[in-house]
Amino acid sequence: MKTEEIIKTIQKYKLQPATERKMPLFTLSCIGHAYTELLKQGLGFSYNAIGALGMGDFFHTLLNEKDVAEKTEKYIEKNFNFIISFSLFRKTKKNFLNCREAIDRAVQNKKLSSQKVLQIIAKEYPQYMAVIGIYNCFWRYIGNNEQRGKLTKKWVQKISQERDLVARYYPKVEELLKFYINSLGKEKNIDGDLLRYMTVPEFNLYLRQEAITKKTLKNLRARRSGYLYLFFDNQELIFTDKMIIKKIKEKFFTTSYTANIVKGYSVFPGKAQGIVYNLKEKKHLPRPDKFIIIAPSTHPDDLPLIRQAAAIVTDEGGLLCHAAIIARELHKPCVIGTKIATKIFRNGERVEVDANQGVVKKL
Repeated sequence: MKTEEIIKTIQKYKLQPATERKMPLFTLSCIGHAYTELLKQGLGFSYNAIGALGMGDFFHTLLNEKDVAEKTEKYIEKNFNFIISFSLFRKTKKNFLNCREAIDRAVQNKKLSSQKVLQIIAKEYPQYMAVIGIYNCFWRYIGNNEQRGKLTKKWVQKISQERDLVARYYPKVEELLKFYINSLGKEKNIDGDLLRYMTVPEFNLYLRQEAITKKTLKNLRARRSGYLYLFFDNQELIFTDKMIIKKIKEKFFTTSYTANIVKGYSVFPGKAQGIVYNLKEKKHLPRPDKFIIIAPSTHPDDLPLIRQAAAIVTDEGGLLCHAAIIARELHKPCVIGTKIATKIFRNGERVEVDANQGVVKKL
């Protein structure tokens, strides 16, 4: 595809910058298959397309979140009795437990080779991401509201707790993936880390054939350096052309911001002042005694850092997000859904978080 065709495809599906994650291309591919093919099996609808710009262990997605929220609203209207009986979430949680059991059992079986364990992870991880995908549909529908439509505050809290429980498992899968891929790389005398930049079908094919060409390794190195990912019409496409990536970044991701104050949504009240610790910046300054976490979003493996922080501020929002749940649990002042905090506040700057008003400002 030419750049113009790619731009038209992104615009056709009304994809816009959404979540940012510290994960490799393989995990993005798991999400791509989960949010399209597998989600449709679970809910009867899906994301029609997803995209992302990525580099190394990071990607920034392109999603049509509004479309998914609207589809979820219609699903709730049609299937409300199924939801309030908790049948949907019992089934969803059971799928999660089955995935977790299969992976944990494979890891505990010391007789299994790295290759065999990876085959099981490659089979179960997309299924696990489909479970996350179901919760995320509700997350996008609920947004920053304590209740919405037929979903009362009680139901929002229940869904929130379930989502957090399920989401706590993926950091472990990421660690296992990295460990067994590196082990396999040593066995095959290749840079195992490159395998994390395969798509799910490519990875499964490699594990079956146990062979990889120099051309493929070169292509994987290029992906690790930077890529554009698109999944639509049952096509999974990865582009590594630097000019294409540059134009897509300029067209959809590049915006200039100049501000000293940002606003978001308070999920736990309180005020705090401290030094910015921006998780998006590559080079972190030594953490001061009193620091404020500024992040695209927080995740289960950020918990030790969150415990030390004076307050939490995120770009992403939603009452079901990890930051919202943990802030309430730890009684930390927290402002979510600012959209631009990571672009405004830099490491070393002093800020005040007023989580009573949902405001963050430079001092």
